[in-house]
Amino acid sequence: MAHLFLSHSSADDGFVRELRDALADLDQPVWIDSRQLKGGDPLWGEIKAAIGASAGLAVLVSPASLQSRWVGKEVQLGIKLQGHRGREHFPHIPLCLNGTRLGVLKGLFEEKPTYIPVSNAPGGVRHGFWLDTL
Repeated sequence: MAHLFLSHSSADDGFVRELRDALADLDQPVWIDSRQLKGGDPLWGEIKAAIGASAGLAVLVSPASLQSRWVGKEVQLGIKLQGHRGREHFPHIPLCLNGTRLGVLKGLFEEKPTYIPVSNAPGGVRHGFWLDTL
């Protein structure tokens, strides 16, 4: 199965680790920079290659990610790829942490995407219907 690229702020790494584990339990591989990159790797080149090789892009929308220049660049590249491949072949999945909305990232999307709510409360990653939607 092709991997899902997870765009996020490093400030949310704790939640992202739990999310990665929950998706691994569903046999959904996830590409996360903190897991795949090593010191000295060409950061943007590796990230672009990973997004290009992915089956879709999930973005963890949090107060920290809305402040991240990297998240904005990753989402922009994902939107460009979706334009080439089509929505059905390269979906975008906004995961809204604790009710956070896209804010400034909303302007990057042609249409308003459907949000999937997630929570960093105890058990929040594995709670609810959203894992079944991926």
